[in-house]
Order: sequence, then structure tokens, then C-alpha cells
Amino acid sequence: MTKLKVTILLVALTFVCIITSSAAQAKRPYTALRGLTATRVSVSVSNDVKFQMKSIGAGDFNVVSELRQLVESKLKDVGISPNSSSDGPMLSVVVDIDMSNDEFTVTINYSDLVSLIRDPNSKFETVLWTKTAHPPTDDAAGLKSVVSTLMNQFDVERMAASRADKN
Repeated sequence: MTKLKVTILLVALTFVCIITSSAAQAKRPYTALRGLTATRVSVSVSNDVKFQMKSIGAGDFNVVSELRQLVESKLKDVGISPNSSSDGPMLSVVVDIDMSNDEFTVTINYSDLVSLIRDPNSKFETVLWTKTAHPPTDDAAGLKSVVSTLMNQFDVERMAASRADKN
């Protein structure tokens, strides 16, 4: 085979693998979310966001505390207990500024301890679900709105995984 034919073949195989992988991921439920009844909650907000919130007059808005309350309330509403244990699953909310467009960005990660089949005694915290979004406005209402939307997506995908488990 010539170099050109080999290159074309490799590009075609890569393209097929990407399409197949994306389609499989889009259809599969997040099995790691099955049976979730409790999780730790972590909320972190960058100093840049805190500074910007103060500069727009949201002086009494405690970003971390209020977002934590919102997340914990959303979890309780769907039957998931927020807990403070030192291990197990964790739902992390990270608020920062996207440097490419100077807008707030909110990322929610769900992680849990996993182990390798070949070495079950070694545990690693691994992100198993993640979503990122930009609030419609860079203020308290915008942050709460996008966190609420992302938490709703988390619950929808958790419920889809639970239904798939019953089939």
C-alpha cells in the first residue's frame, strides 16, 4: 500500500471509531449514578467570581453558602442525602470565570472511588459525570439559575440510569 492509501485508511478508521464511540456514549445511561442515595457536596467559588459579585453590589450574597444550600435542597428533593463522610461519592460545584469570554462558568462533577480489576485494593477518585454551563447573567440570580438547571440534568440522567438498571 502506498503512504496515501494508508493515511486515508487510518483517517477513515479514526472517524468511524469517533462516531461509534460518541453514539454509544450518547445512548448509554451513566451507570455510576444507579442507586445513588447519598453523596458528599463540595462548592468552590474562585476569588475572581467573589470579587465580581461584590463589585456588582451583591455584598450580602454568600456565594458558597447559598449555592451549597441550593444543591443540598435539590438533592434532598430527589431523595439523595447530602452527607459529610470522608469517602464515597462527591458532587462538586465549581464556579469560575471562563477566560476565553470573561463570563462566569459553572461546572458540576460527580465523582466516586473506583478500583482496578487487577488491584481492587487501590482506590482512585474519578469523575464519572460532568456538565458545564454559563449563567445567563453574571449575578446571583444567574448563578442560582444555572446551578438549578445542571442539578436537574444530573437528576434526569440519574433516573435514566436507574430505569436502565430495572430493564
